[in-house]
Amino acid sequence: MKKIGIIIQARTDSSRLKKKILKPIDDKNLIEWVIKRVKKSEVKKIILATAKKKDNIYLKNLCNKEKIIFFEGSEKNVLDRFYKTSLKHNLDAIIRVCADNPFVDYKEINFLIKRFNTSQSGDNYFFNHKNYEDNTYADGFGAELISFKTLKKIYGLAKKSYDKEHVTSYLWKNIKKFNFIPCKTNIPVRYHSIVADINTDFDYKKITSFVKSKKIQLNHSAKIISKKYSDFEIDYSLNKLFKLNRSLTGSANRVTLKHIQKIVPIKIKKIKSGTKVSDWIVPKEWKVKKAHILDDTGKRLIDFKDNNLHLASYSQPIKKKIRFEELKKNIFTHKIKNAIPYRTLYYKKSWAFCLSQLQLEDVKKKLNKTKTKKASIEIDSKFFNGCMNYGEILIKGRSKKEVLISTYICHPSMANDNLSGMILGTLLARFLYMKFDLKWSYRIIFVPETIGAIAYTHLNKNKLKLINFGFNISCVGGKGGISIKKTWDNKHFINSITKETLLENKINFKEYKFDIHGSDERQFSSSGLRVNLLSVHKDKYYDFKEYHTSLDNLNFVNGKQINYTFNIYKKIIQKLEKVSIYKVRNPYSEPMLSKYDLYPKIGGSLLPSKIENKNLENILWILFNCDGKKSLDELEKILNINKKNFTHLINILIKKKLIIHV
Repeated sequence: MKKIGIIIQARTDSSRLKKKILKPIDDKNLIEWVIKRVKKSEVKKIILATAKKKDNIYLKNLCNKEKIIFFEGSEKNVLDRFYKTSLKHNLDAIIRVCADNPFVDYKEINFLIKRFNTSQSGDNYFFNHKNYEDNTYADGFGAELISFKTLKKIYGLAKKSYDKEHVTSYLWKNIKKFNFIPCKTNIPVRYHSIVADINTDFDYKKITSFVKSKKIQLNHSAKIISKKYSDFEIDYSLNKLFKLNRSLTGSANRVTLKHIQKIVPIKIKKIKSGTKVSDWIVPKEWKVKKAHILDDTGKRLIDFKDNNLHLASYSQPIKKKIRFEELKKNIFTHKIKNAIPYRTLYYKKSWAFCLSQLQLEDVKKKLNKTKTKKASIEIDSKFFNGCMNYGEILIKGRSKKEVLISTYICHPSMANDNLSGMILGTLLARFLYMKFDLKWSYRIIFVPETIGAIAYTHLNKNKLKLINFGFNISCVGGKGGISIKKTWDNKHFINSITKETLLENKINFKEYKFDIHGSDERQFSSSGLRVNLLSVHKDKYYDFKEYHTSLDNLNFVNGKQINYTFNIYKKIIQKLEKVSIYKVRNPYSEPMLSKYDLYPKIGGSLLPSKIENKNLENILWILFNCDGKKSLDELEKILNINKKNFTHLINILIKKKLIIHV
């Protein structure tokens, strides 16, 4: 019988969140959650391995209470700590568990053990906690099993301090030296994008809120927890960000970007007010202290504090008393009687309030009952030279060619347009950031709509030269159905990949052609850039009655609905990662095929109608069409060549270096 031990890696002096393993989650602290959950596994030898510290008395006592082994080792050289623990207890393999994973699951650990027990000896590494190739896993539920032979090899080869501090970092940097064995998980694939470990105060507050609101118990399985948490973390962001008064510029945008930064490490950048970008000028910052309509007794009739949409964005400051007839000239309403419309005055020096029809009628009625029949209006706003902020992250893959993912951050208090897009874009960025060995590189940006995209393209023309296609994420969380808005180039392969994904998953959808109305796809598709941006929507802009009103709220949008669209985007990207695109090495002339034994050495004998060598004709057509824009799947369909033969010919051309991978 192979001897296996679980080593819980723990420390009390975490730099990002001090003493996090001692922080309470419900009625127990974090380290207790971890210990009690792993004790349910079939492993009998459980070791808590920590650094030598004077204040370890609590951990020692806890280990005695839970009847597990306590081990102290090197503080910085965690690899040494694990190796010496394994030696001391004569282990054939260790299962590494992090003490910041409160939901680590014993069944996931048992899957690792089962796979290890059926494997041949070697430099084996088993895991179900981290994405690798086609295997995706939720973070915070699984673990990793390292055979002692593998651990010993790492211990001997790892020389850098970083690789000594992080037990498996050397292993992941040198995959070809080891046998990587992904293992089973109980968690359904649609929940594999979640991250449920605790590294920061943000993570801690989110997890504790989740445990409390969803009544999570110590004995709940990873399957149950992951399902509930997947929707919860989206709802958590919706509630945190919905009430912010976002606009083209301002502090609310920065708060939003900092929230995103806590989930995925975007860089927050700024462009100074007054900066000329193409034909536009980056606007001043707009800040509102208060805005309201009062009657002549001082009673509030309408207050900006009740809903950000009550004030048209970029309204000028004003303070005066006016009659209802004059006030009405600066009031916007919507055809839906109980809806407050969303209106902006970005490029017009004016002011306006936005009310529902019902509110306007009520204001009129109440003013008519007063002595003066006048309203006191006040907008305490100011404009100043500041900056316009945006967020960006480049996630590098094997290819230098990039996929652009863009979403906008300038809408106040509307959930589908476009808080849903910000959140989905954030989740997609995290999903890609955690994915190992990506094919494409992904550039993900969070910009104010129109002016933000224009400013970005103006300042980043060189970056955009590496981009041919991508996604514009907008309106992805409504109650309605799925639709796609195709790219400006109707024949681009991203359109066919998206449609195939939806059809394969039996998802009904509407299809819209590209047009110049909509979002930032038209900025990136302009004649000087021609980036093909596709959008997958769940209630596309213009298509839902709540659009640009106060009814586009958290009753209309929720985590489950956004999660549904997010999983569609994930599937499209997973299919995209398998796309192969080649181009001829020399696009300016036909290669001398006879030099590569692909063409008769004696010329003048071939007639197009009598070419007996069908492969030669197919090779000529492949080379003619291999322009670096079409995927191999597209090329195969266009040329109508048998799949097996097509693959054979492509391999020949690759081997002879006549075509190269894009």
